[in-house]
Amino acid sequence: MLSNSSRVAAAGPNRDFRHSTRTSASAAAIWRVWTEVGRWPFWDPEIVAAELDGAFTCGVTGTLKPRVGRKSRFRITAIESGRSYTLAMRIPFGSLIMERSIDSESPTVFTHRVRFDGLSSPLFAALLGPNFRRVLPGVMDNVAMLAEGRILHQ
Repeated sequence: MLSNSSRVAAAGPNRDFRHSTRTSASAAAIWRVWTEVGRWPFWDPEIVAAELDGAFTCGVTGTLKPRVGRKSRFRITAIESGRSYTLAMRIPFGSLIMERSIDSESPTVFTHRVRFDGLSSPLFAALLGPNFRRVLPGVMDNVAMLAEGRILHQ
């Protein structure tokens, strides 16, 4: 990896923040890691299990079991194949939206954005946002390491 992003905090307020990482891995390698839903727990220590109800396409649903909390359903709401996708999860009176994008190559720069929308967004941003912000740089480092073919030590 070209830079160690775990020393940099995710940028933005708890309601809408993002973190970008630079890597020597190809965009295609990042895309493969990001779209193997069943392997998300391998690079995100906050996830215990994840599965998709079909092919990785716009509109498909899946489930996510976090380390703390209850199992949640998500839907892929947008895809630009090989470049970006968006997931949405319902929260009471709102939604949690995660956008993952590959911004450039040589070196590859990729970004994960977390956004809380809706009436309850200030509450959920206050409850969940700080932990998401704290772990996101390390999660992004893990994605880069896997895409680069390096072994994760957990």
